[in-house]
Amino acid sequence: MRGTSADAHALHVGNGTLRLRCPADAIARLLPLAGSTLVLAGQPLHLGAPRVHALSTPSSLSARLVTFKHALDSVTFQASVLKFLAELGCLGTPALGRRRIVSISGKKVVGFALTVRELSPDSSLRLQTLGLGGRRHMGCGLFLPTTFQSS
Repeated sequence: MRGTSADAHALHVGNGTLRLRCPADAIARLLPLAGSTLVLAGQPLHLGAPRVHALSTPSSLSARLVTFKHALDSVTFQASVLKFLAELGCLGTPALGRRRIVSISGKKVVGFALTVRELSPDSSLRLQTLGLGGRRHMGCGLFLPTTFQSS
């Protein structure tokens, strides 16, 4: 979930910020949540009407943060990316982005932004479905279609 930091313990989120990636058969179980209010960390979060999107098959995908155990530098990280892409059967050209350090449960975690280009449709779906690296339950290693910024 993205938003604007309010303070050390709060995040302001706007409309369309919360996204759930789930199998199609889970949608029926999630639809009743539309219009409800959840309480997260003592703060209300109002859920609007959902928009459902099927995964597409772009040839370029990006993840804001990908982590691998013991991959603290770009050389080790690149080797891990190539190894795990091969294990997934994904053919593509990885391009490392900015090195990031985040704090998760009081521990510093090192990772990199990552874009994988020249993906086949099958590899694109596989990478979006399975993700890459560790801490995916915390949002790391999840891929979305690459958005190109023009300068």
